[in-house]
This record gives sequence, C-alpha cells and structure tokens, in this order.
Amino acid sequence: MPIRQSRTAYDHRLRAEVVRRGSTTLAIDLGIPTSTASSWLRRGVPANVVTLPADDDADRFALSVRVRKLERQVRVLVAVIVLLRTVVRLARPNLDLSRIPDAENKRMVLRAIRRASRVMPRANVFKILGLSAARIRDWNRREFVCELDDRPSCPVTRPARLTTAETMAIKSLVVSNEHRHLSIRALALHAQRVGAVVASPATWGRLIRVRGWRRPTTRVHPEKPTIGVRATRPNEICIRFSEQCSDDARGRPRL
Repeated sequence: MPIRQSRTAYDHRLRAEVVRRGSTTLAIDLGIPTSTASSWLRRGVPANVVTLPADDDADRFALSVRVRKLERQVRVLVAVIVLLRTVVRLARPNLDLSRIPDAENKRMVLRAIRRASRVMPRANVFKILGLSAARIRDWNRREFVCELDDRPSCPVTRPARLTTAETMAIKSLVVSNEHRHLSIRALALHAQRVGAVVASPATWGRLIRVRGWRRPTTRVHPEKPTIGVRATRPNEICIRFSEQCSDDARGRPRL
C-alpha cells in the first residue's frame, strides 16, 4: 500500500507577499519549491482566508469566548443525540415497514430530510431514519402531483374521487347500530339528505366489499339446538308423546 505524503502548509502572509511582488525570488530564497511559488503567482491570494490580527487582544478574547460557548453547545447536542439514539434503539421503529397514511406527516419527514441534507449526505439521512431512497423519491413525486395522501383529498387529478373524510363518514354509517335496519341504498339516500356524503349506492357497495366492513346484526330467532333427540330403546319417543304408537311399542315392526 503506497504511503500517503502530507502536504506542506505555508503562512498565507508569505503567499500574499510573493503575489504582491510578482516574483518567485523571495519564495525560492526561503526554500519554497519553484512549482509552489509559480502556482501562487498563477492563482493569486485566496479570498476565503480568515485571520485575527496578532495585536488585537479584544478580538482574540471575544473569539475565545465564542469558541468556548460553541464547544459547550456541541457537548449538549452530542448528549441529546446519544439520549435520542438510546430511545430509538429501545423502541426499534422501522419506518420503512410502517405505513404513514397522512400527507402532513409525510411532508414533515420530507422537510426534515431537506434540512438535514444541507449539512450531511442524503444516504446518511436515509440510514438514520430507516427509510429507503426509493420510498422518498416516490413521496417527492406524489407531493408534486398532490397525491401524497394515501386517500388523497386533492381535487386536481380526479374531481369525483371521495376524500378521506367522506370515506370515514360512509364507514361510520355502515357500522353504526343506529342505522343497521337500513339497506345500502337507503343509507346512501339518507347520507345525501343529511348532507354527509353524496355517493351512489354502487360506490357504497364497492367500499363495503373492498374494505371488508361488517354491518351490525341482531339475532331475532333463538339459536337452534345442537343436540338432537336422545333415546335408550326403539320407539321410546313415540310411546312418550303419542298413544298411536302403542302397537309399535309392543314389538310390532313399523311399516
């Protein structure tokens, strides 16, 4: 395995002086390679150099206080992250296998991913959340066409589609004990009269069949007995409840 050599760093003030003079003589006299001094002349002085004047004690003290404050905040944030990771490991949530039907919850996750992607790779964000990149791409696409909700209420793509609230209203009427005596057609007409849902009886029937909703029922007749007639000898029941079987009870065979 090849050994990686470290790069030599030079003071930015020396580079600025070489660029100001426009000659590599000073750099060569100080033992700096000619190629390095030539690159300084070609590239110039970088604009993102941040320095602190050596004789400004007030600025140095303020910078030191700020650094200590930021270090303290970093320690607090690290402690919070450790606590949250512990809670997550104990709860063991798996968002990739969980269903998130509400569109607002999905938008909240997408906003958090966009904010975190500014400071860290998206692959690490997906790994922390436990979500696959394919699922996030699907959410982004569905958000763009206003179909992020599993039962969307956006009227752009299909104006006649039932919203989630309307579907839940249909379910409440179907499984309600108060309306168990009404047929599906009567339920649809009743919902239209009260202004709850405007949908055809065929739509009601399809939702009941697809969702597997069960209508409440009450038993009118008593349950049928599960134990049949019990006798210890032939014609015992006939002798007990009818006198017409007296001849059969004496041993005469029944026709």
